Amino acid sequence: MKRVKKLKIALNWKQEELEQWTTAASKREQNNLDLEKYTGSHEIKIKELTLKIESVSKKLVQNQSELVNEATVTQTSQIELDKTAEHFHTLHMERK
Repeated sequence: MKRVKKLKIALNWKQEELEQWTTAASKREQNNLDLEKYTGSHEIKIKELTLKIESVSKKLVQNQSELVNEATVTQTSQIELDKTAEHFHTLHMERK
């Protein structure tokens, strides 16, 4: 009788242990599913941001190029204006 009782107690403990393992396995499986879900969504965000960075980088290069061109045009115009002013000053001095 004692032996049967001990076996029942041991069996009950084994059953509880099995239930705990099952619960832990279920939680791990859910955690893995959540991890996959978040990993997927983050990969999509990373791709979107990478494309945005590429687009902004191209725009930056284009704007830098335009700035250099405008600076060159401005410098050329300034040189022409300086030469014209110098020529005007020379003509003005000749008239005096």
